Amino acid sequence: LHKQDGKQLLQLFMEQRQQTQIRLFEWLGASGNRLSYLPSWYTLMQSLLWRQDETLTAETLSILQLAVSIGLRESPTQAEARAWAEWLEHFLETDKQKTLRSLAAMISYQMQQHIAIPVNLPSSVADDTVVTLSTIHAAKGLGFSRVLLVGCQSANWEDAPQADVLPIPLALKALIYPEASTQDDLARLFYVACTRAEQALHCSYHEEDGKGSSALLQPLLDWGMELQDNRDRHFNIPPVEQYKVHADDDWNRLVEERCARYALSPTGTHHWSDCQNRFFITQLIKVPGMGSEATAFGNLMHDLLKIIGKSPSMQHDSGLLEKTVNHLFKVAWFRFHPLHLDAYRRYALWLLPRYLEKHPLPEKPVFVEKAFQQMSPAGMRIKGILDRVEVDGDKVKMVDYKTGRRRDPLEPFGDNNNPGSAYWRQGMIYAGIMQSVYPDAQTFEFAFHYLEDEASEEVLAVAPHAGLDSWLHTVWEEIMALRLKKSCGDPDCLYCLVMQSVGKEVI
Repeated sequence: LHKQDGKQLLQLFMEQRQQTQIRLFEWLGASGNRLSYLPSWYTLMQSLLWRQDETLTAETLSILQLAVSIGLRESPTQAEARAWAEWLEHFLETDKQKTLRSLAAMISYQMQQHIAIPVNLPSSVADDTVVTLSTIHAAKGLGFSRVLLVGCQSANWEDAPQADVLPIPLALKALIYPEASTQDDLARLFYVACTRAEQALHCSYHEEDGKGSSALLQPLLDWGMELQDNRDRHFNIPPVEQYKVHADDDWNRLVEERCARYALSPTGTHHWSDCQNRFFITQLIKVPGMGSEATAFGNLMHDLLKIIGKSPSMQHDSGLLEKTVNHLFKVAWFRFHPLHLDAYRRYALWLLPRYLEKHPLPEKPVFVEKAFQQMSPAGMRIKGILDRVEVDGDKVKMVDYKTGRRRDPLEPFGDNNNPGSAYWRQGMIYAGIMQSVYPDAQTFEFAFHYLEDEASEEVLAVAPHAGLDSWLHTVWEEIMALRLKKSCGDPDCLYCLVMQSVGKEVI
């Protein structure tokens, strides 16, 4: 809406809101007498709402542009219209959904991140004092005295990987597509980039995976472009001061406190086997990691199943399920990229009923998301959180939810250097805990539920394992004595590099 109308309309709406729970958009539709342009604007917006999940068409975009013009009471300048058209063209080339909803999500994200759509305005500044960083698409129709075209290696052009496309060798592709339309499109785009230069053109590339410059450069070389080899050129790197952290009393107290409270978990054994420096930082000292959208989605699915486990009747109420999913995603929005949030939410709405249809939750599970901890006679503390526990007579069944595809084969214990796969150890450790909780039970079963797999259940028959118990006690003793391997063997491991930089005196 026109910026001068917003404050007045909002004040009127809030006065009305005290008397009724009418929504803002509905109220605007009934308030045409307050602003002369509101009825026609509201009709256009209503039409857009009906089309929000349809593929964008020229008609939809024209309605959108008309609604904006009416609301702002002004039309975009020629430069603004050109900038919008170029930005929209790039959006339609790269966005998978190409709907009004995904367009709004992209614009919302750019507003949150303060990413403006650049508008090239006439400038009185001399061209030789300005450096413009631009994509090729954004530079269409513009001219520059000098152009530096970077990334001219074939890996960025004809050999660039294509998302969601079956990889086909170029020679075979030429037989399948004799027209070679993709190559022609690349050549046209490369031509656009080169012809932006009015006085001088510089192209650069580097070798990548044994591949050098793009074949698109060859005509320029044939026409006399000079090729300069800069592989032996060296640059002066400014010196970087390094600091070494020495152990002090506060540090020693922190480590002793962590060790005194630490209990070994399946996740802890996985990190220990993977990298003992990573274990020290993330599990013992508990420096939090950056997290990921996949982890956030997994945590939300666990939260949803925990809620349903405590009120199993709601799994048969689709409306309540949808409301619960929407609420959790609204609370945890900050864990996701703004453009991915709605896709994850809709995926959860599809995935949850699909899983519950295959594996309905029992009306009365014994435990849901229950934390356990026990201590062995030798003093080893071990803990875990079980997603679900069901007891049927003398049979105890444990269920652990897994989001993502099945990746970890259930390989059993071999020896101390091969103590079994991570999921196998998890099932055995949890079973050991349950054996102490239910000493009279005869059968223990551990089931992994892969929410996203067609074969969604994998059952592990569990029993006491002397080799695993011995390995766990050895690991426990190493942790309590802080005897850690200096390196996991990966030269690029961040955790090993960190511990090397601070010095091993800290432990």
